[in-house]
Amino acid sequence: MSRFDRLTELPPTPKYRNRPRPRVYPGQQMGNLTVVDVNGTDQYGDPTWECRCVCGKVVTIRNQDLLWRRRQSCGKSHRRAKKAKR
Repeated sequence: MSRFDRLTELPPTPKYRNRPRPRVYPGQQMGNLTVVDVNGTDQYGDPTWECRCVCGKVVTIRNQDLLWRRRQSCGKSHRRAKKAKR
């Protein structure tokens, strides 16, 4: 067996690697936020996005928080709803 034959005998990639990854695009609506533009990177090298809330406030949010739906507003609407309950 030559060294070139060993190169073709690589193990198959796991099935989960073939799934398409969710993406974030400018103009995309996520909850009450609209993605405006890429703003840079966080401490781990992941992109951060500049987003505009329906109330008009502009916030910077990590890519993972948008993809996993952790942040869906700037927080102002949550505080406003909490205040209205009192």
